Order: sequence, then C-alpha cells, then structure tokens
Amino acid sequence: MADGVDTKINREIEAARALKLALGADADDEELLAGMVEGETSLFEMASVVVDSIARDQELIDGIVSREGQLKERKERIRHRQNGRKAKLEQALMVFGQRKMELAEATLSLSARADKMVITDESQIPSQFWKRGDPVLDKAGLKAHLKALGPDDGDVPGVMLEPSPDTITIRRK
Repeated sequence: MADGVDTKINREIEAARALKLALGADADDEELLAGMVEGETSLFEMASVVVDSIARDQELIDGIVSREGQLKERKERIRHRQNGRKAKLEQALMVFGQRKMELAEATLSLSARADKMVITDESQIPSQFWKRGDPVLDKAGLKAHLKALGPDDGDVPGVMLEPSPDTITIRRK
C-alpha cells in the first residue's frame, strides 16, 4: 500500500511541477508559489489557489467593465456640454456678423460644411445609384451626381441636397 501512496504523491509532485512550468510569468506570484513549494501541498490545494486567482482576476475585470460604463456616460455628458458651448460660440459669431475672431489662445472661424443628403423616398431613386448584389444604395455616387447637377438639369426623384449650417472650428497653434 505504501508504494501506491508514494506513486500518488510522486504524480502530484510532477503535476505540480508541470503546472508551475505552465504558469510561466505567473510563477513569480508569491501567493501562488506558496501553494506549490516542492510537494508540501497537494495538487488539489494548488489548483484551488489558481482557481482563486482566476476569480480575483474576474472581479477586477468586472470592476473595470463597470467603470468603463460610468466613464462612457461621463464622456457623453462632457461631449454634449462641449457641443452646446460650440453652438453658443457659433451663434455669437453670427450675431456679431463675423466669420472669424482671433483670440489670444485660439482663432474661431465659421466654415461652410458640405451639403447633407436627405433621402426622402428610397423607392423612387433610379437603379443606377444602387449597388449590385443585395440592393444597397450608392450614397457617395448619388451625392456626387446631385452636386454635379446644374440648375437646368432634372432632379433625381426621392432625394435632395439640403444645405448644412456653418460649423465652428477652434484651432490652437
């Protein structure tokens, strides 16, 4: 019976050594190694230490994911505030009647944005503006065609170009 116990212990020691080698960089973890000191504990105890480490890592990941959600909400609130402030500056420049204002730290300027394409009825848009395969509208091609149309050219049914409002640019150099 002693040979069976020794064999079992030797197998556990070999399994512990293999686990220690497999852990690589994690083998420097003192708490983890404490459970693996040359055969002083069983493989099952060492496996429990590794499982506990995995659980702690998962708790850290869960905390980070939660914090990411909070930071995303904060980012959106700040972005909304930033957009509101930019809109107020745009309005001030328009009321002032100037397209450009030089400040000590920045230059504010109103710049024209490209016209925005508004699709009013996709079903009326001619087939030449649809991509092959699954019917997918070639919006870039359609917009280029609309921009190229002269005042005497016919309209493309189901779509129009809508002028976009000016936008403010803040340049810091």
